Amino acid sequence: ITNEVGGNVEVTVDKLTITSTANIQGDLVYTSENEASIQSGARLSGSTTHKVPEKPAAPGPFAGIQGKLLGFLMILVVGIIVVLLATGKVSVMADSIQTKPWPSLGWGALVLFVTPIAALIVIITIIGLPVGLIALALYGIAIYLSQIPVGFLIGRLIIRRNGEIKSTGLMIGALALGLAILLVLRLIPYVGGLVGLLTIIFGLGALIVSVKKSRAAA
Repeated sequence: ITNEVGGNVEVTVDKLTITSTANIQGDLVYTSENEASIQSGARLSGSTTHKVPEKPAAPGPFAGIQGKLLGFLMILVVGIIVVLLATGKVSVMADSIQTKPWPSLGWGALVLFVTPIAALIVIITIIGLPVGLIALALYGIAIYLSQIPVGFLIGRLIIRRNGEIKSTGLMIGALALGLAILLVLRLIPYVGGLVGLLTIIFGLGALIVSVKKSRAAA
């Protein structure tokens, strides 16, 4: 501030300098982490108040829990629909993770990292723009649905460790239990991110392995 102000000054700044030519005819109230630099000769008719901004509290481990619960309910509803429409497919994908974990891990990592790169390359060609956009859309859907077979496998192992689940009701229960466990694990700091990544990789890999298995059987 270098000139005359005919009243109060109230500002929130990083740094504040009141020069020797300034004339504030009211109170000066400033919010800053730094002390104001008031040069000799500056005229301040009122009081000067320095407020230190409050630092936001660090988010706790349960920050955003409402959004995560809503996300859980949404994927649960989608999973129930998938179980009702494609009961066998969900079981086959869960079997692929359980019996062929390394191929599922490898194919899942390949799909996760290579697909967006390939789709972007196709989009750059302009001619392949629709194909690239469709590929990215399907890629996003596949990532979202990847937690269904993983959650179902976790729930199935807890409910019936050494046997298949034939009942639709038990399948839905196993899915709900597994998805709930994944939700809790993703709330753990540092561990949650790794759990989410592995869920996506194994879910995508299970899709590829199950398709290859079905083709081989055919």
